[in-house]
Amino acid sequence: MIIFDNGSTDDTYEYLETISGDVSIIKYSENKGFVEPNNFAMQMTTDDVLFLNNDVEVFFDHWLDRLYEELQPDDVGLTYPLVQTRGQLYYGGIIENRKESLLNYVDDKKKLVDDKKQLRTPTWAQFCCALVKRKVIDDIGLLDSIYSPAYFEDVDYCVRLSEKYKMKLVEDVIVEHFQSVTAKTVKYDQYRFNNREKFYKKWAGKF
Repeated sequence: MIIFDNGSTDDTYEYLETISGDVSIIKYSENKGFVEPNNFAMQMTTDDVLFLNNDVEVFFDHWLDRLYEELQPDDVGLTYPLVQTRGQLYYGGIIENRKESLLNYVDDKKKLVDDKKQLRTPTWAQFCCALVKRKVIDDIGLLDSIYSPAYFEDVDYCVRLSEKYKMKLVEDVIVEHFQSVTAKTVKYDQYRFNNREKFYKKWAGKF
């Protein structure tokens, strides 16, 4: 397990030092966001990588086993659970275009179902909780640093991944994401808007 103390100002680091087992704790003196710490962690291991935010609560004992089981087929590169925020489910979704991007599992469910009444193939997953196969990381690389410190790096990574591999939504696993708990202390709206523009510029013509 690799844990980043991303510039905490309370007793978090002291608590982390009490955790036993195979744990590596990296302490930053300031908040580096999402991209840089996770890119560093992806290079610290040769195993599959589970992205898991500190603002995520899991509800089932079997959640990680299920993500790992569904990751085993050769053509699957990433698995992820259903994510809910304040009790509302999100399908970790479909990228449509600039007007209809990152469709919501509840509000946009009709758009997420094809003519055969099946969920369309997902094109992105929230990296608040996602398991990525090591083979994928070795193949397509790290998160794109143009999105540093955060936002749209997971969307971009999923687009790159889906050019060679499938993503699998594990619908019997649900997690709660207390969104932007840390980001609310910084200019997260500005980062989100700027990186959205970077994403659509990078993938112009695709979405």
